[in-house]
Amino acid sequence: SPHTLQPGFGKGTRILRDQARGMDDRHLFAAGEEPPPRSAGHETTFACDVKDAVSLRSTIWLLADRVARRLRHHGFLAQTVGVRFKVGRKRFSRQHALVSPTDDSRRITLTAWRLLEGARRGRALRLVGVAAMRLVQVEREPMLFPEDQKRLAITHIGDRLRDRFGEDAILPAGVFLGKESE
Repeated sequence: SPHTLQPGFGKGTRILRDQARGMDDRHLFAAGEEPPPRSAGHETTFACDVKDAVSLRSTIWLLADRVARRLRHHGFLAQTVGVRFKVGRKRFSRQHALVSPTDDSRRITLTAWRLLEGARRGRALRLVGVAAMRLVQVEREPMLFPEDQKRLAITHIGDRLRDRFGEDAILPAGVFLGKESE
């Protein structure tokens, strides 16, 4: 009875009683089934604080590329891009809603970089991360322009090469910004 449960469960009494009777509106997942992800992200912690903008930007390129690849692999587009970073012991995060959802590495990178540069104010970072949030299932419209079709084809070829030869088989050129040639 509710009177028996009330002292121990307070406001949760009605919910608990309804669930015990099999009355629950929540979606049930079968064994092994998972709810769709709400975000995808990658982050890295540096061995020492990094202040150099070139190094930070190349790291953002790498992280954003990996996030975009995960989105494509699972058939999602991001409606929001976010960055996380750590200055000393304090963690910060910033996010920006996109005009149109994307799984494009370049768009994610440029958005993340603008967010990071606007928030870090030249400070050295110990950790940096890129996240794609508010994910939606891919509903691709046909590409009208040949250059868009070509870019999409090249992206898929790169993804297939990474599937076969490993994540670091192909990296975006932006990762190598400012690095000396060997």
